[in-house]
Amino acid sequence: MVTSGVGIDLVDLKRLGLVWQRWGSHFERRILTSEECRGRHRNTRAYLAFLGGRFAAKEAVFKALERRFAWRDIVIHSTSAGAPRVALRGSAETAARRAGITAILVSISHTRNHAVAQATALRDHDVSECSEFAT
Repeated sequence: MVTSGVGIDLVDLKRLGLVWQRWGSHFERRILTSEECRGRHRNTRAYLAFLGGRFAAKEAVFKALERRFAWRDIVIHSTSAGAPRVALRGSAETAARRAGITAILVSISHTRNHAVAQATALRDHDVSECSEFAT
């Protein structure tokens, strides 16, 4: 597999908290799928870190794919060990398939004030192997 695209995003949790206070569940429903909402924490600080991480991960995926889609077309699942995994739906899935993307890796981290995520889009072969891109 070769890298097709890389994206990174940093979220200021204080600023995100202001957005969340203003828009509340409307903001959540716009960004998160129902599966992702199941990960909601009762503690406000923990929830903002969770929401910031998911927001940053989706932004990083947009950048890795070099396109924007509906927020809910990108789903960030957690494994039983807590590692994030990306699933694409709708137009995001279609565009990735057409671009030959076979996997998207994502990593999320938090500090007290920030959430950061990095995404790497992978494809099975190097585009430079194609005759139209050969040097």
